[in-house]
Amino acid sequence: MMGNHKPLILTVIALFSLVLFACSGSSKTAPIIEEYRSAACILPIGYAKQTYPPTLEWDQTLTLRDGIAVQIHGLEAPGARIAVKYQSSGAEVGVTEMVDYIYPTDIRIDNKREILYVKTDGYVGGITKRTCLFAFDLNKRARILREEVDNSALPPECVKTKSENNKH
Repeated sequence: MMGNHKPLILTVIALFSLVLFACSGSSKTAPIIEEYRSAACILPIGYAKQTYPPTLEWDQTLTLRDGIAVQIHGLEAPGARIAVKYQSSGAEVGVTEMVDYIYPTDIRIDNKREILYVKTDGYVGGITKRTCLFAFDLNKRARILREEVDNSALPPECVKTKSENNKH
């Protein structure tokens, strides 16, 4: 008599999803690295009060060239995401949607091209180090690139370059 294979099947599906939605390969020279480096910082508003331990929070509204206001928000926490909410329609689109212990750590914008860049960093399954850059076209309302990069090829995160006097 065969046993119940449902837990095994669910485990295989979960692992496949992890591989499918995670970044793959690691680059020190990808074009997205220079685009991210030259983009302007979007600084966190401080530390979120609803999380413990204290976690950086982003919540900033920008106006695009066509006059549409977009709210960029999210937390620096495992499993958290950065999202863009379009004020005119109320539609919200995820820029990053990571799993495991990978979380957003830096947000930048190319104001000329209206491209949002988000860096995520952490450990897949709590074991393997992974750093990814995401590019999101604010006008097309879509992610245009997700690439795993070598963290040593990146500039310091914006929050690491400013005084953190609003901690707690």
